[in-house]
Amino acid sequence: MFTMIPELSFGRRTALWWSCFWRTFLATLPVWLAAVALVALAWSAGRHGAPNFVSDAAASMYGMIFYGGMLVVLVSVLCVPIVGYMTRRGFAAHRLTVPASFSFRQAVMLGLTTWGWTIVVSLVTNLLSTALKFAAAQGTDVASAGLMLLLQVLVLVIDLIGTLYVVVPRQAWRLRHQAGAARG
Repeated sequence: MFTMIPELSFGRRTALWWSCFWRTFLATLPVWLAAVALVALAWSAGRHGAPNFVSDAAASMYGMIFYGGMLVVLVSVLCVPIVGYMTRRGFAAHRLTVPASFSFRQAVMLGLTTWGWTIVVSLVTNLLSTALKFAAAQGTDVASAGLMLLLQVLVLVIDLIGTLYVVVPRQAWRLRHQAGAARG
């Protein structure tokens, strides 16, 4: 379930992850910037007398949290197929198995696979980091000891290992499955 075919070393997995990451980052950045720009323009217009839902929401902290959360969910949903397309391109750049033709549905499924397993890894990492911070804080002044920085680095390393050994193999499985389904 979490094996790579072909087997990849830690260095190759890291290179594959980086290849997918920068492609996804650059492809989704304009979508996020456009969303932020629209909110900023609406908020600015509201401050200058043009009523709109953004300026109305800005009057209430709960409104800002609600609409901000809805915006993050909306933009995230819009970015799911982009994540799928860019992940496929990253795998193709490393000459791993990818479908010859890639439909919108396949891109959405790969994007959902990527984000779903990323959320699972992040939840486990965050639970572990909370437990470590709690254990480290017992009987010690965490802030002055510099222990928090060390714990954050440890959490980052655990998150990277989880990404390389859980998320990337699941992406590879999805792409192999899609390539097999496309052939037969």
